[in-house]
Amino acid sequence: MKKNKESKAWILDSGEWCEASTIGGYVLSNFSSATELTETKFQLFQQMYHPWVDTVTGEVHPPEFKYHPETGKKLERRQDFNQNNVWIAPYGQSVFIENQNRKDNGLQYSRELKTLKNKIQTADEKAQIEIPFSFSGSMEFFSICVGTDIPQLISLNKNNGDLYLLIEASNTWEKLDAISSLLDDCPKEWQDYWGIESYYDVIQKKHILLLPTKNGLAELSIHGKDLKYSINYYGSGKCLGKPIYWNNHIYVPISHNDKVKIWNHNDKSYIDLSGENFIQYFYSVVFDNRNLIWLSPQGKCSLSLNVDRQVSAKFERWLPNYQVDFNFGSPFMDKEGDFYQLFLDSSKNNYVYLPLNSTVPIPKPTNSPRFTTGSSAYDFEEKISHRKNKANIWNDAKQSEHSELFVPLMEDQNQDRDLVLGICFKNIGAKSKNSILHDSSKQFISLFIDTPNHGVHHFYSGQLADPIKKSRFFYHHNRLYFYHPDLSELQGWEAQA
Repeated sequence: MKKNKESKAWILDSGEWCEASTIGGYVLSNFSSATELTETKFQLFQQMYHPWVDTVTGEVHPPEFKYHPETGKKLERRQDFNQNNVWIAPYGQSVFIENQNRKDNGLQYSRELKTLKNKIQTADEKAQIEIPFSFSGSMEFFSICVGTDIPQLISLNKNNGDLYLLIEASNTWEKLDAISSLLDDCPKEWQDYWGIESYYDVIQKKHILLLPTKNGLAELSIHGKDLKYSINYYGSGKCLGKPIYWNNHIYVPISHNDKVKIWNHNDKSYIDLSGENFIQYFYSVVFDNRNLIWLSPQGKCSLSLNVDRQVSAKFERWLPNYQVDFNFGSPFMDKEGDFYQLFLDSSKNNYVYLPLNSTVPIPKPTNSPRFTTGSSAYDFEEKISHRKNKANIWNDAKQSEHSELFVPLMEDQNQDRDLVLGICFKNIGAKSKNSILHDSSKQFISLFIDTPNHGVHHFYSGQLADPIKKSRFFYHHNRLYFYHPDLSELQGWEAQA
C-alpha cells in the first residue's frame, strides 16, 4: 500500500484510486494489470471487494479503508459471506466425517444443509434465480475465494479443463486464462465419481483446489482480479480416484509405470501397493482414523495406519461371484464402526452387504437394498425420524406399492436439524428401484428437501436424463443452486440463513 503524493492517488491491492473532485471520496482508475478499466472489470471489482458506498452522496472509499479519513466514521462492509460453501459432492460421494479427526472444510457439505426461505415454493413454480450458461460438457461448480474474502462462483468443465468466473451484474461467464500450464481434463472413465480436496490460504485469501486429472494431481490457484489461473502438477501419471484428506495428509491413487500407486501429496512421495496390481478406476471411498478404502469394480485399495503411525497399502479383489453395485449411494458405516458395501451375488441372484474392514467378510443378505448417504439408510416409507436404521442396513424395508421413489443425495448429520436433500422420481408405476437407477433416458423428477416438522417440500420439477449422476447442487451467497446439462440455466433459490 502506498500513496502517490503528486497525483493524489492510492495504489492498493484493490487497485489504483484517485481522489474524486466533485462528491468526495475516491474513484477507481485501475483495477488489475489491464490498461483499461472496462465495464466487466469494474463489475468484477465490485463483486470481489464490495467497497463502502454512501447511499446518499454516492461517495466511495477503497475497501482497504476501515474508517472515513475525514470523519473517522467506521466504514461498514457486507460481511455475511460463507467461505465454507466450497463444493458439494455428487450422489454416492458423500463421506461420513463424524468419525474423522478433522474439521469440515466445506467439501462434505452434509452437515450444512438449509431449508429454503420460501417455504411455499412449489415444484411447478419457476426458480427464484436463473443464471444462463452455454457450457457443453461435464461441469462442476465452486464457491471459493480468489484473492479477497468474498467467494466467487467458478465453473469447471471436466471434459477439457476450461474454467469460468461468473460476473454477477450481467449474469455472464468470463473464461479464465492460464498463466502457464493448462488445466488437464479428468479421466472420462470415472468422471461421474469425481471429487476434490481444498485448503484455504489465509495470506492470499484464496481457496487452493486439488483436482484429479489425466496429468496427475493438479493444484489450482485462481487469480480473480486478472481472470487467470495457475497450475502445478504432482505425481507423474493419471489420477485413478479422488484425493482424500486423511490423518493430516492428502492421498490419491495414481497410475505410475503401469501400476497403481498411492501419491502422498504432503510428502511428495509414492506408497507402493502390495497384492495384485493393475490399472483400474476407483469410484467410491470410505475411511476412519485407521483405514482408508477406495472401491473399484474389481476390488478395494486399502490404506492402514499401524500403531507406529506407518501407512501401508494393499489391493484385494472382490470375492468370486460378487459384483459391486454403486447405484444405492455411499458405502455405509454402521453404529459399530464397520463399513459395508452393496453387492449382487450372481450365484444366487440376490443382493448382499459385505463388510469392507474385516479379514473374514460375512455377507449380509437383503431383499430390498436401501439408499444410503454414508451414515444412514433410508426406505422412505415413513416419517424421517423412523427412516433411519444405523444398525442393520440389510434389514428389509416394508414391501408396498408407491408411485414415487425418493433418492437421498445428502443429509444433514446434525441430529437437531435432520434434513435430507434429494431427487424424487414421479409416476414410477411398476418399475423397480434398480431399473430406475440404471435408466439413463429422460425421466420426470422433482427436487425435495425433507424435514421432520414440515415433511417433504418439493420445490422444482422437470424431465431430465440420468438425473442421479448428472445433477449437481451447490451453495453460493446463501442460495441453493441446481445444475443439469439438459438445462440452459442454473436454477437458484434463496436459502434460510
